Amino acid sequence: MFHASARSVYHRVHARHSDEDFEGMFAATGLTGSGPLPDVVCYGDIHDAFVSTNRSRTLVNVGSVGNPLDQPQASYVILEGESDGGRDDPFGIQFVRVAYDVEAEIALAGELGMPALQAYAIELRTAVYRGQHARLGMLDGGQASGRGPAA
Repeated sequence: MFHASARSVYHRVHARHSDEDFEGMFAATGLTGSGPLPDVVCYGDIHDAFVSTNRSRTLVNVGSVGNPLDQPQASYVILEGESDGGRDDPFGIQFVRVAYDVEAEIALAGELGMPALQAYAIELRTAVYRGQHARLGMLDGGQASGRGPAA
């Protein structure tokens, strides 16, 4: 499990990734880099839940509980199986989506004086990353592009 990737907390691997990025997520683990190669890797960082498999290996982005960027519902993953199980043992991945009170979160952020509150509010309401708002014409509260309610 990683926050971003095996390479760095700043290296992002998205749902549409190269073979090299996929392979890099399964790099040797452990402090010395000599641990066993995993069959399953889970991470967050990009806040966009997905699962990708290739040659008996599975890459899972768990999404985000507080700021999902694929749909405006909290997401998390439940892994089921034997912790030291082999490839033939049962194993399951369950994505869970939970609605939460986005407006209450935005109101609390406002009360606490959160910087860039408008961008944060648009992001929570639309699940569109704030770095895309200007390009999509969403700086007016999410209405310009038709991708969300007004702020």
